[in-house]
Amino acid sequence: MRALEVFPGIELVPVAAVPNAIAIRDAAPDQNRMLFDGFEVPTLLAGGRGVFFRDQSQVWVEADGFGVENGRATGGLIDIFSRPSDRYAYGYELTPMDASVSANAHGASLAVRGSFFEPTGVPLKLDTGSHDFSAQGRVDYRLSRRWSLTLSELGASNSNILFLRPVVTVRYRNGAWRAVIAGSTMYAHVSTYDTRAELRRDLGHALGLHSLEVRIGEDSQYSETSASTESHANEAVWAATTAALTRDIVFIGGVRADAFDSYLTVQPRGMLAVNARGTIVRLAAGAYRRPTDNATPQRATQLALSTENHAGPVLIASTAYYVDRERLLVPINGTTVDGEPDRRATGVATNVGIEVRAVLASGPWRARLGASVSHATRADTPTAASHAADYDLPAHLDVMASRAIGAWQLGARVQLRAGLPYTPVTGSIYNVEADRFDPIDGKVMSARAPWRRELDLRVDRKLLPQLRAYLDVAIDGGVLGYTYNYDYSRRLDIHALPVLPWLGLVGTL
Repeated sequence: MRALEVFPGIELVPVAAVPNAIAIRDAAPDQNRMLFDGFEVPTLLAGGRGVFFRDQSQVWVEADGFGVENGRATGGLIDIFSRPSDRYAYGYELTPMDASVSANAHGASLAVRGSFFEPTGVPLKLDTGSHDFSAQGRVDYRLSRRWSLTLSELGASNSNILFLRPVVTVRYRNGAWRAVIAGSTMYAHVSTYDTRAELRRDLGHALGLHSLEVRIGEDSQYSETSASTESHANEAVWAATTAALTRDIVFIGGVRADAFDSYLTVQPRGMLAVNARGTIVRLAAGAYRRPTDNATPQRATQLALSTENHAGPVLIASTAYYVDRERLLVPINGTTVDGEPDRRATGVATNVGIEVRAVLASGPWRARLGASVSHATRADTPTAASHAADYDLPAHLDVMASRAIGAWQLGARVQLRAGLPYTPVTGSIYNVEADRFDPIDGKVMSARAPWRRELDLRVDRKLLPQLRAYLDVAIDGGVLGYTYNYDYSRRLDIHALPVLPWLGLVGTL
């Protein structure tokens, strides 16, 4: 999952010193969505590792401008699509920390991973009494010349999470018509029952255009807690079109209507792409809404201008973006509901930034570069003084390079990123009734953790035609965050393991 951080603006958020959440630009983890075959999963991380399997998945990161087909997020999307299998193969991977096996046949695949122990706690340690497991599978079956059926699933379990997401997808194809109907349920602390449907029609050169396609669909989710004490219904319909004015000018636009329980909201979105002598320029803008436990959904308006150019073996892409957020939940001091702090939807936030990505593939060389600069602020009300957003990441640099030399492959990765902001503690007061010390906070988000520096070195060696070994050494040179002693008189640094060697075997049969 650390490979996701090569995308500028993505931050793996540590929980008790272990990466267990994903922030995209300034959007908090709960403002983003993680999807498996079109349906939401609660996390893509377990014990700091990905719950999905790279060899059986295609990963797509949409930091901005995603279409009306997806909603209920004001940040970005991480889409995990299971891949169909068209060959017979068996694989395995063994490390001192975990083991995984996979099997692929024509039209079916299954992979399972289990850990021997988990990283946990502050300071970080390896807990041999904790384990995590994940499994991913897919079966494809052609019902007829026009109809096909896909069954897929993703599940994970450890001391903090437990979920299983099976998905049933039926596809129809007949000439210019396409249709997809999918249903899924998720077994977890909060169980959901979901459906998605899409109907599309290729209209060819209608209206004198180079090409024209229209699409309509629905996207519904019903959720309830495991004790059935609370339930929510989120239903949506959408319509979109893809119109190629010429071969080099394409417009994609549509509108989405969401009903969050009894609250109705409409979100128009659009993207214009122009191919200007080999450089693709895209301008995207849209409205995004997200349901909350408050009656009022959060709002975001996104605007992004991006370019993409292939210069021989090098791909260079850049994005300049602006995000405006409204109706963020803000705690109301001194008030609680059912033991939890009461909140009101008065918060606002803005984020502006520039991102650059470059990819090189030339002969034995492979390299990637990701860099970003941004400025994200937040305020409790539109007229209140602003402060740094919780996940404001002013600068981020990630460079990766590898070279194949015969049976060897050598690689290195360097990461440099600004630390996240935090609210310092200036003192404490003794709470007689609770027999504890309560902190006295300083100015909100007025301090920032130091810059983080990480170095990864990797060596791969092919031992046999179907067996290779690798050594990966991660060197962490930064502070993840801070905690305090019992009376808040001393601040304690939270570090990851300073040096983490990783030895593994990967084979196929």
